Amino acid sequence: IKFPSFKNTFSALAYSAGGSYRFKENVIGKINVVSGFRAPNMAELGSNGVHEGTFRYEIGNNNLKEEQNIQVDISSHFHAKHISMDVAAFYNSIGNYIFISPTGSTMNGFFVYQYLQQNASLSGGEFTMDVHPRPLDRLHFEINFSVVTGKLSNGKYLPMIPPNKMNNSIRIDMKDNKYFHETYFNIGITSVYAQRNISDEETTTPAYSLVNIGAGSKVKIGKQRAGLCLTVNNLFDKKYYDHLSRLKPYGIYNIGRNIVFSINIPIGIK
Repeated sequence: IKFPSFKNTFSALAYSAGGSYRFKENVIGKINVVSGFRAPNMAELGSNGVHEGTFRYEIGNNNLKEEQNIQVDISSHFHAKHISMDVAAFYNSIGNYIFISPTGSTMNGFFVYQYLQQNASLSGGEFTMDVHPRPLDRLHFEINFSVVTGKLSNGKYLPMIPPNKMNNSIRIDMKDNKYFHETYFNIGITSVYAQRNISDEETTTPAYSLVNIGAGSKVKIGKQRAGLCLTVNNLFDKKYYDHLSRLKPYGIYNIGRNIVFSINIPIGIK
């Protein structure tokens, strides 16, 4: 579909400043203040048709202005011999934020999405902890939790914002022997919370949890060490929708059980 020609010019100023302070030998705090900008791309400016890669009918807007943001990041890091923890939080105020949003209508069998622009803010944080308790140094417990919230200046939620997520995993590193080196086993659970903070034309997404397992080792073959790895993602073949999935509006689930076996054989030339 034809659209009228246009000519735009974009310019902006960017800056950054930050610092860190060591409170103790293993405790560091950091703060950063940054400003940046982003000019709209051709898809955002001139789209008017089906995007086969996203399964959407997308409509651009040639009146879009450049984005300009100010973000503040604060983080704290504690790293000891048997435990490490990292906590970070951010607030990002974005002027003229460009985003694509569902319109609730269809065209040629595809859901219609339109590029919009409005002042918005993104805020959130992340917590990570890695524990390898003494004397079980080969045992690792890892926890990661992340959260993000996106809102428009009118108080409504931004579309297509990922839900809160927690990853828990246990990893065991085995002792080397004559045949196997750097052998490990791990099991992890990814828990994704329900996303109910949605825009006007979005649909909510229920919570789900996935179990993933893996094992790997290096085997000596002559003078080389071949790497063997087996991973199984979504072990119990859970049916679920990712909130950001482009196939969710069509009722198509994300990938089920996925088994991958890989062999890595290095080849060296002397």
